[in-house]
Amino acid sequence: MSKPRGLPNKLTLFAPTTEPDTLVVKANYATGWTAKDLKVSSAAGRLAISVNSDQPVTLQYQAPGLVPGLIISLLTTLATARLILKPIER
Repeated sequence: MSKPRGLPNKLTLFAPTTEPDTLVVKANYATGWTAKDLKVSSAAGRLAISVNSDQPVTLQYQAPGLVPGLIISLLTTLATARLILKPIER
């Protein structure tokens, strides 16, 4: 296996294999890790990826709830700005 490269939320790995196997990465498993067209699971608390060829594997992490949280924050900021700039007339 080659040395992992990438950012804290993205890893690219290469582990040559000639048959289907499970690649276990020394990183804690958490909901939110994905790999295109591959199954990501937990093996004793570590990241486990089912691989079936000698292609590079790219893992990416996105915190669950990040996008909805950003949308809610943006809408709340816009609503607050509207109230501050133009209060509701009674």
